Amino acid sequence: MSVKRYTSILIVFSLFFTTAALAATKSSGQLYEEARKHFSHKEYKNATYSLEEIMLKHPGSKEFLDAHILFAICQTRQNTSKKAIQPLQYYIQAKKWTTESLRARLLLGHAFLDQKMFHEALLTSLEIQNQKQKLEIPIEIFLESLLIKAWSHLGLNQTHKAQLAIDSFKIKSNNQDSLSDLKTQASLFEIELKLDQCNRINNEKKQSETSSVKNLQKHGSCFLEALIDYQNALGHGSLLWINKATFSIQNGWYNYLKACNNVPKPLKKSSKLQTKRYKNELLSLFLKTCRQNQSAVLKMLEKWNRNTLGGNRFYIEKLSKVFIKPIKS
Repeated sequence: MSVKRYTSILIVFSLFFTTAALAATKSSGQLYEEARKHFSHKEYKNATYSLEEIMLKHPGSKEFLDAHILFAICQTRQNTSKKAIQPLQYYIQAKKWTTESLRARLLLGHAFLDQKMFHEALLTSLEIQNQKQKLEIPIEIFLESLLIKAWSHLGLNQTHKAQLAIDSFKIKSNNQDSLSDLKTQASLFEIELKLDQCNRINNEKKQSETSSVKNLQKHGSCFLEALIDYQNALGHGSLLWINKATFSIQNGWYNYLKACNNVPKPLKKSSKLQTKRYKNELLSLFLKTCRQNQSAVLKMLEKWNRNTLGGNRFYIEKLSKVFIKPIKS
C-alpha cells in the first residue's frame, strides 16, 4: 500500500471518529433533562452519571450549580451521603445566603448526621438559626434546623440539650399545619431519645437482685412509652420516617431482649456453684418480667390494629411478628 493511499485512509477514519464523538457529546441542557427523567423514575444512579458529566465538562453552563444540588439529593437517596457533602458545600458557597442555600444547608446537615459527623451537623444547624435576625427564614427551614440540632446533641450524648431542642421544635410547630414530614421526624427523634434513656437504665454492672429486677421493669415501661411515641409517628403518615421509626422500635426491642438475659453478677463473692445458682434464679425472674411486658406490648398493638385504617396496619402487623416470638434464655 502506498503512503499516499494509507494517509487517505487515516484521514477518513479520523473524520469518522471525530464526527461520531461530536454526535455523542450532549449539551448540559440535554444531560440535565436526562438526569431529571432518571430522577423522576427513582433511577438515582443513572441520574448521577449525567450530572457528573455536567459538573466535570460544563462548568460555565446554567445547569452547573443545579447539577450539584440534584447530584447531592441522588446520593442521599442512595444512602451514599458522604459523596453529597462536597457538592453541597460548593453549592452553598456559590449561592450565599438565599432560600436555596438554606435548603442546601439542611441537606448538608442531614448528610453530616448520616456520617455521624455530629459537630459539623450542629454547626450547620446553628448557621441557619443565627441568620434569623438578618434573613426572613421560612418557618419549615427553621424548624428542620431545630431537628438537626436535636439529632446532633443526641449523637454527642448531650441528652439535656437534645431535649431542649425538640421541646423548642414542638412549641414553634404547634400551630403550624402541613408539616407532617417534620412532625414525623420529631416523633422519630422522641422515639430515639426515649430508647436511649431506656438503654441507660440497665447500664450499672453491679446491682442487687432487687434493683436489677426493678431496673428491668423500668426498661420495659420505658419501651412502652417509646411505643406510644411510635403511634404518634403513624398518625402523621410520612412513609420515609415511619419506616425509620419502625426500624428504631425493632432495635429498641432487641436491646430490651438483651437486657432480659443480661443477669448481673452477685454483689458478694461466691463460689462458682453459688454464682451459677444465683444467676439461674435471677434469670428466671428476668424472663418472667420480660414475658409479662411482652404480653402488655402485644395487647397494645392488638388494640391499635383494631382502631387503625389503611397502610399503617402493615407496620403494626410487622412489629407484632417481631414481638410475638417467644422470649428464651
